[in-house]
Amino acid sequence: MRLLLKTMMVISLIYFLAWIGVRAIADYNFEANCESHLIKAASTNDIEVAKLELNKSIEYLDNHNLDNGQISIISEAPANNIKLWYDNLNVSLNELSLIQPSSTQLEKLDILSKLRNSLIETNRNVTKVIRPEGIEVYPFNKILCLWGFFSFVLFITFSYLYDYNKRN
Repeated sequence: MRLLLKTMMVISLIYFLAWIGVRAIADYNFEANCESHLIKAASTNDIEVAKLELNKSIEYLDNHNLDNGQISIISEAPANNIKLWYDNLNVSLNELSLIQPSSTQLEKLDILSKLRNSLIETNRNVTKVIRPEGIEVYPFNKILCLWGFFSFVLFITFSYLYDYNKRN
């Protein structure tokens, strides 16, 4: 019985660690292919660079069908609405495209400032992209939530049962 419980505990731990790995890889891929370009677009003082970087992010979102949907599992909050965020990125790109080479430096800086404020926020020297939380795993967010929850609960349960069986 102890061997079975120990085996089940190890298997559930492996499933939980695999879930952590999948989440970490998805987060890294999204950060490298989308978020990094949004940070560059928000940080530049050049309209053309901002357009190029914002366009790269939008292309990534288009290629991965991240242009609409709802991230949250339980309730539908505007902060978790992918379409709202995606549309905001496209509006920002259109505003950048409307800037003419003859525009004044003040007009260019005003548009870049608006872009910066809509893309990133900085709290205590930490720059964070404003985006729906969990978009990196969408549309698999529900499956991954269940996977993480059940593998963790099973690991805790088998660990407790193993420890209880070991003592008795």
